[in-house]
Amino acid sequence: MPEEIVIAVDFGTTFSAIGYCKFDTEAGSTNAPLYIIQDGWPGQGLEPSPKIPTLFKFENGEFKYGFDVQHDDDRIAFSKLFLDPYQVDFAVELGRCTNVKEVRQLDRLADSVSLYLKVLRERALEHMVKNAGWSETFINITPKTYVLTVPAIWSDNAREKTLDCAYRAGYGIRFSPESISLIREPEAAAAYTITTQPSQSFRAGDVFVVCDAGGGTVDLSAYKITNPMPRLELDEVAISDGDLCGSVFLDKEFLEHVEKKVGSRLPEDTRHGVLAQFREDIKLDFTGEDGEDHSVYVDEQIPNRPEIGLENGCLVVIHDEVKQIFDKIVGQILVLLTRLIDNVRKAGYQKPLSILLVGGFGSNHYLKQRITEEFRPFDVIQPPDAWSAIIRGSLMRGAIKKRKIRCAYGVVFRKKWTRDLDGKPQRFRDEHRVWGEYEDDWFCNKCMEWYVKNGEEFTDTKTVSFPYYRTVGLYHSMKFEDIVYIYMDGVDGAKGPEYKDGDCKPLAKVSTDLNQIEDFRGKLERSGYLKKSSSGWYYEIHFDLVMIFDNQIRFFPMYNGIRLDEAHIHYVEPEVRPRTRI
Repeated sequence: MPEEIVIAVDFGTTFSAIGYCKFDTEAGSTNAPLYIIQDGWPGQGLEPSPKIPTLFKFENGEFKYGFDVQHDDDRIAFSKLFLDPYQVDFAVELGRCTNVKEVRQLDRLADSVSLYLKVLRERALEHMVKNAGWSETFINITPKTYVLTVPAIWSDNAREKTLDCAYRAGYGIRFSPESISLIREPEAAAAYTITTQPSQSFRAGDVFVVCDAGGGTVDLSAYKITNPMPRLELDEVAISDGDLCGSVFLDKEFLEHVEKKVGSRLPEDTRHGVLAQFREDIKLDFTGEDGEDHSVYVDEQIPNRPEIGLENGCLVVIHDEVKQIFDKIVGQILVLLTRLIDNVRKAGYQKPLSILLVGGFGSNHYLKQRITEEFRPFDVIQPPDAWSAIIRGSLMRGAIKKRKIRCAYGVVFRKKWTRDLDGKPQRFRDEHRVWGEYEDDWFCNKCMEWYVKNGEEFTDTKTVSFPYYRTVGLYHSMKFEDIVYIYMDGVDGAKGPEYKDGDCKPLAKVSTDLNQIEDFRGKLERSGYLKKSSSGWYYEIHFDLVMIFDNQIRFFPMYNGIRLDEAHIHYVEPEVRPRTRI
């Protein structure tokens, strides 16, 4: 029976997990056990855990990680967020409430992420022998496919950086996309929850929302079941949503609340203690019901202030104060859910929905209670192993058949100059007028062509063609560089603006080399594309860039219907403030 080994990693903001299984490549499914590594990590102790802390450091040249460094002052945290340039500011903000190492070189951080992913992979290979009982020969000769989970809100730039870190850690083969897959975290959660909840009856046509509430990010997606079990197939019915409002922001709010009551910033070791007490004694068991107040040690050197509950170095935090902290973060999640459900309704699905609540924060009793109260009569499903649903579901990849595009993709092109071409002369400004050297005419060089619209459906096999037209001199290199732009939101809605403005963000530079076409200049000349103008002889060139929505966006030039070698993509870093303390 043809088999492969599937190794999946849920690389999280605060915790990560790794698992593996055998996969029947002919049947397209697995009936073999799913192995989730829950013990044997350095510094873990005897208590099993399906996840390990996403923390690491270097000590005397040695790379240390996970449980082994969770109490070290110089540990590096929130490294996942630094892979997405749009989330850097949030990572810096989180670092202000935890005493963790200052990262001065963000490019070096990616090297450390690769090392972290590498030790996870090596631990999985070791586990296969010692725990699953597989022979080293079987492991070495059996093809391996790697699966990494990413947030639904992850940018294309972040997906590319995640893949680069994974390749350097030994996951898959670079330039061999079939050897590694990226799966969005809500997709993994949906696949696992639906296939493992016998008490729930999911039928074809049912629509449900996945709320994956983790340590850093909260991701939401909505799906319709197009084919039920055992051959589960799902289509996304609304644009995914999400934000940075995971459980670590509860830590931040609690620490800020304590320091505000005390009236000053606490010493670093005391801040550690405050956060540890909140995480272990308050956050995990909070239900929202009337309960006890909490005495939190702050600093015995601080004078007593009985009026605020501060005596002998301990501050009393009452139940209502804790509830207000939870309500602030939970309220953000409720807003995200409301927005997504409204979009599901606009898409034509009016029946009550099911809400699948997964992730570390998703296992919280109070969060489920608030969602249940807010969205009656929806059925809120919180699987008993919600914390590990992502890693388990990532081993059941392939259920999602159609997804929604989260932004528009397009390019700048030239349009023949006419001041009132679109009835908006104020946007057709003189500084955008350029002379076409070979066409002997004036053009506007700031027009936008959006080939992919926000909210469009796509599949893993869908392609989009970007037609290109160039006029170049006889001695041109035949190498071209074009910028692909994205448009997420603004005054022009899903369709994108007609002319380039500040809402059009550069995504990547795409480099195309047409010299790979044999006798290219001769073909142009024989086809009548060698022309003459008042400026001299020139070539008129027509080709397409084909865009593929794979693990990462890929481009292939097409000439006369023939696909050429993949174009090189260089992602453009967005404009973010280079703050570096995490």
